[in-house]
Amino acid sequence: MSAAGPGATPRQGFERGGIEALKAARDRLCATLQSEVQTVEEALHSEYDKVEAAFDGLAVEDVRIADLRQLEWDKLAAGRAELEAEKAAMEGVQAFHSSRIKLNIGGKHFETSRSTLCAVPDSMLGAMFSGRHELTPDEDGSYFIDRDGKHFRHIVNYLRNGTIQVELNTDIARELAIEAEYYGLGDLASVLRTDTLDITKYVHGGIKLAVFMWV
Repeated sequence: MSAAGPGATPRQGFERGGIEALKAARDRLCATLQSEVQTVEEALHSEYDKVEAAFDGLAVEDVRIADLRQLEWDKLAAGRAELEAEKAAMEGVQAFHSSRIKLNIGGKHFETSRSTLCAVPDSMLGAMFSGRHELTPDEDGSYFIDRDGKHFRHIVNYLRNGTIQVELNTDIARELAIEAEYYGLGDLASVLRTDTLDITKYVHGGIKLAVFMWV
């Protein structure tokens, strides 16, 4: 019996065998192509996953960079605010110490800066105008101190520059020593009560004390 089947001519059997061979080749080709397509798809999916992971990493890095940038900005803003606060405080202190003070000393009127009156912090005037105590001025804005104002200009000059021009061993020096003692200027009072002077012994606030003598 012929492989082409009963009743088939040799030609028909050949054609049928060729068709079967072509179908088998087609199937093999399709299988090969399908396998290759699957391989390519898997490779594409793998690359896609890598790209997606890379983008995710970039997003995380962007967030980290943004957080670092915000942290640095916050530090900068905090530093700037601190500097502004310090500047305002310094300006306030400067304004406070440079403000002018009017004094009424036993009816004599004087005007000087707060920083001058606070040149010797532990003195009466230094404590009085340090800002630690609430003071109420008179109607004219002056502060009254019930002392003889005759020699007060010497007190103010001493506070301004650490020097005083009076002759030692005189009534003026002795009267001024009493006033210096009252205002808490013990170094000045001690000098005014001496006959001779070693100026290197007397220092306040980094300013040397000098008393001028006439013979």
